[in-house]
Amino acid sequence: MGGSESKTVVNQLSKVITDISMKSVLDCQVASDQTQSAVVNNSGWVLFGSYKMEQATDVKSSCFTDIKRQAQFQNDVINAIKQATTSDGGSIMPSFGSTSSSAETNLTSIIQNSLNTSTLQKNYTAIKQNQNITFNNNGIVGFQQVQLTQGAQIYAAAALKSLDDAGVFNSISNHVDQTSSASNSMFSFGNLFSGLGNYAYVLIFAVVLYVAYVLYGKYYGGTAEPTDATTSATTDATTSTRS
Repeated sequence: MGGSESKTVVNQLSKVITDISMKSVLDCQVASDQTQSAVVNNSGWVLFGSYKMEQATDVKSSCFTDIKRQAQFQNDVINAIKQATTSDGGSIMPSFGSTSSSAETNLTSIIQNSLNTSTLQKNYTAIKQNQNITFNNNGIVGFQQVQLTQGAQIYAAAALKSLDDAGVFNSISNHVDQTSSASNSMFSFGNLFSGLGNYAYVLIFAVVLYVAYVLYGKYYGGTAEPTDATTSATTDATTSTRS
């Protein structure tokens, strides 16, 4: 992953997609007694001084094959990416194409191919079976250590992994980093002057003063020398008056 700005953008987008994913299947969860887990905290000699039981849930298989639900989920993710911006308000859509039309076409294709029934269900099953998953992509900060028992959370993790495998987060990160580098290079000329310190300001002031002096002399200062045409016209007028 690249710089801090790209990490921030990807992390924020990951959180938005997580919320979208969980809401998409929230009404599809069913209780699952097979994967209940207990967290026990012992304090001193007090055995089971405090404990917490987490009711695990699972997502119905019908959720993965619901075409309307899947299409709505894909559209929501596409819109979330289209609305995401960098710290200076720039769009991240150029990550997927050089023109707006090509970017939207490419993004739609990527989302439809990565957030489909087979891919989501495969990742969901893998994470559910081993709920201590580490993703190597630093962009998915919220899911670096996945310890989940709730079906909607596992579904969200599966969605993020599907997008990560499709290269969505890397494309966004690369675009943000390149844009940031281009913006910094625009100020390279200014950095040259900053390296000169106070001498740069003296030089700039001298140039401005000289230009002002030249302009003032041109429009307001002194009298212009007479041209040959002016001299000739004056002589002719004088001659005519005398005669």
